[in-house]
Amino acid sequence: MVKVSIIVPVYNTSKYLKKCLDSILNQKYKNIELIIINDGSTDNSLQIINEYKHKDDRLVLIDKKNSGQADCRNIGIDVSTGDYLMFVDSDDYIEDDAVTLLVEKISETKDDILCFDYYSVIDDLKKREFSIQPYSDNIKINYYLSNPCPWNKIFKTSILKQQNFKFLVGYIYEDLATIPLTTFYTDKIGYIKVPLYNYIIRGGSSMRQKKYNEKLENIYIALEYLENNTKKYTNSFDKELEFMYLEHLIHGATLRFLKFNNTDELIKKNRNILLEKFPLWYKNKYFKKQKIKFKIMCYLVIHNKIKLLRIIFGGKLWKKRIFYLWWMV
Repeated sequence: MVKVSIIVPVYNTSKYLKKCLDSILNQKYKNIELIIINDGSTDNSLQIINEYKHKDDRLVLIDKKNSGQADCRNIGIDVSTGDYLMFVDSDDYIEDDAVTLLVEKISETKDDILCFDYYSVIDDLKKREFSIQPYSDNIKINYYLSNPCPWNKIFKTSILKQQNFKFLVGYIYEDLATIPLTTFYTDKIGYIKVPLYNYIIRGGSSMRQKKYNEKLENIYIALEYLENNTKKYTNSFDKELEFMYLEHLIHGATLRFLKFNNTDELIKKNRNILLEKFPLWYKNKYFKKQKIKFKIMCYLVIHNKIKLLRIIFGGKLWKKRIFYLWWMV
């Protein structure tokens, strides 16, 4: 019977933790190992974990000093004993039949990596999200280019350990830097179009803080790490790397920088990096398939229209409304 290890890093999430743990330990599929790494929590998270550990011997607790989510996940991989493993963030939760459906699918297809859809949740309102986008007819390309989060996938444990897979420790964007590289570990990548994970969107995360966080600049380290290691595996992913820079640097990182004042130089830096690496970016076949809003933003960044960018994407609501009215005329 397939054993599934579920790795949960915990840091000061006592408000959400019980719902997360209940969703895992109450799975219809019972042959699971729940590995919790308490990352030096200062609230009552550890007390909650110990209460659950006392009731269910499938729970493995590792209590350590704070070192970040990436290090916790790496420790979880090292100590896992399951045939397959999953990652769940401690403020999120999974559907009751998630593991059952995944094990059934894996038993049928023999996939080494299986992706699944999820819900984004804001104030208990759920929105269905698709984990794999149809960029091409090649599942490996689609996997590489799509959502790099680890929690919308189940992995065969042996392929991660054989490849000595590690998240990039000490940085945010650690999943962007590393998860796409698992593309090259196997040809057995699958996708089940069923939402099995609930991703809670809250304001306190490193990506959504109202005060500027210098760690947002880790995007440069993450993309460089991804680029260098992709090229170690293959020379045939140039267009895919180009689009990753468009998606995560020109689009994603710029949107985050626009939320704050005094980030114009960083937006210019994004532009300069892209033009230096990929001067013919506008010919990218994946870029050409994107929606008009994505294309407009990329062109405005490349042409240094930062004031207009702030009005459209980072400005006040009344400014956006003026632009939308002008755009519709």
